[in-house]
Amino acid sequence: MWMESSRARFLSAVVGPHFEQVCREWVAHFASPDTPGGMPIEVSYGTVADPEARTSHEIDVVVRGAVGQDSGVLLSLGEAKWDQVMGVGHLDRLRRVQSLCSPPVASTGSPYGSRATAARDSATT
Repeated sequence: MWMESSRARFLSAVVGPHFEQVCREWVAHFASPDTPGGMPIEVSYGTVADPEARTSHEIDVVVRGAVGQDSGVLLSLGEAKWDQVMGVGHLDRLRRVQSLCSPPVASTGSPYGSRATAARDSATT
């Protein structure tokens, strides 16, 4: 029987990163181009600096791709959380990160990847 701290450590160190990779693979190989807002060329993860808040934001799914004749466009940013119900706070954080990106993100696409049920308000998706 696992102690709760061992379970939490396993979820954050093993299950979470694996689920993030599964989400990136899904976007790269199975998602419709409408999902990220264009044809994916590169799907990865990254960190965005937030100088105003004196912090940085880790982004689980970063999609660059082609829109029309433009390639390498930052199409979408996303979160992949195995053990959290995702809600408006997650979406607000992604919007903050989107505002920090230059050039701007072409689309927020589908920002969620969650094993848990995504909580959404009626005004945003």
